[in-house]
Amino acid sequence: MVELCSIHFQPEIDNENMVVNSLFADGAAALIISSKKKLKNTHLPSLRLSGFHSKVIHAGGAMMTWHPSEKGFLMGLDSLVPQLIESNARPLIAEAVDKFSIRKMDGLNWVVHPGGRKILEAVQRGISLQADDLKESYIVLKNFGNMSSPSIFFVLKGMLRKNQPWKKKECIIAAGFGPGITIETALLEPVIA
Repeated sequence: MVELCSIHFQPEIDNENMVVNSLFADGAAALIISSKKKLKNTHLPSLRLSGFHSKVIHAGGAMMTWHPSEKGFLMGLDSLVPQLIESNARPLIAEAVDKFSIRKMDGLNWVVHPGGRKILEAVQRGISLQADDLKESYIVLKNFGNMSSPSIFFVLKGMLRKNQPWKKKECIIAAGFGPGITIETALLEPVIA
């Protein structure tokens, strides 16, 4: 996937445009999805997509928006988005964890989309994580910025490199936030040879 956020640059000088223009970056990522249990000749472990869970935070519908216009796409980003995510993160993640039949959140690996420093801090506080739990997200944000969709795959790549060899019961909860405000989560489990 390729995201060219720079083509949506808006030259008007206002606080919202300055934040949006400084936060987003271009990026590209690729992954292989297969029905095979284990891929051969790969230097990274294979993961099983074991579940998905989506939720809309209706109270934030107008806080993060993406609208086409004659000048390109216009993004709306309210400064209250981190607060909304923080106050909703625990119940939303709890729903996902329950759906995935995970008994406790301790010991999970976290791949959180690096939407921005304040977003990561909000997730961290909202679900009582340590900064180290989101280390790969912070690294990607620092080195590349928010590349929209590809960002989470950069975080996942860092997580996979960090956690070799995998133990049988380790799993990853991946989470990202988008317009609406939506939260998308996935349960990823290692495929042990």
